[in-house]
Amino acid sequence: MLAHLIIVDRFGKTVKNTVVDPANLERAAHKFSELFPECWISLMPQDKSSNEMYSLCPKLMKRDEDRIANDDMTFDDYHEYWYPVKSSKIQEALHQELKAAEAEFTTEDEEDYEALEN
Repeated sequence: MLAHLIIVDRFGKTVKNTVVDPANLERAAHKFSELFPECWISLMPQDKSSNEMYSLCPKLMKRDEDRIANDDMTFDDYHEYWYPVKSSKIQEALHQELKAAEAEFTTEDEEDYEALEN
């Protein structure tokens, strides 16, 4: 089955945009993910009658998310690597959103703790 393959790197640059003929779309998507571990993979059939489609995040992105969870990487380092931002305004807006979300999360935790004490 002919399928359209698009591979995009972390800078938003298209690495590959081509038509492939895989025997199995799911296996092919995962194989391309192995070959391009720092890229987003999209694989969809050219025949629009099939709804089968695969969009995979970079394989190494999951590794870095685990590193954040284990305190081996900061969120800022993760964000800088996977979402390189040229505009400081955008980055500052993101930091403000994260601070607001953290404050809300902390407040919810304190309320839950107080409810348990009473």
